[in-house]
Amino acid sequence: AFPIENKKVAMHKMHETIYLSKIQTDLLTDLLYNVGYKEKPTTRSIIKCYYPHNAILFMNSNKKVFAYIELCFTCEKNVLSSEKIKTGEFCTEKYELLKQLFKKFGIKYTGDQFN
Repeated sequence: AFPIENKKVAMHKMHETIYLSKIQTDLLTDLLYNVGYKEKPTTRSIIKCYYPHNAILFMNSNKKVFAYIELCFTCEKNVLSSEKIKTGEFCTEKYELLKQLFKKFGIKYTGDQFN
């Protein structure tokens, strides 16, 4: 699970950390906010593993985490640290696009590996 100590993100326990540039941040937020269902899906496969290997951390200028999105690429579930985070709906295509974007950013590891 996500490493939390004393109600704070335990950065020293992270396997891999990437800080995004402005351009990378724009690409990520575009994907989070502008990709989703055009219509509500009627079916969905369910895998109940939920063991998140990835997260998107939102940090202030002092690198203090104030919000996060946990991601499990295997079962395609996520957990938002706050109801204030609005990402639109996650779908299989959005997870695949996130996986490709993470790979482009140089992130090497997920629960199911990128390659």
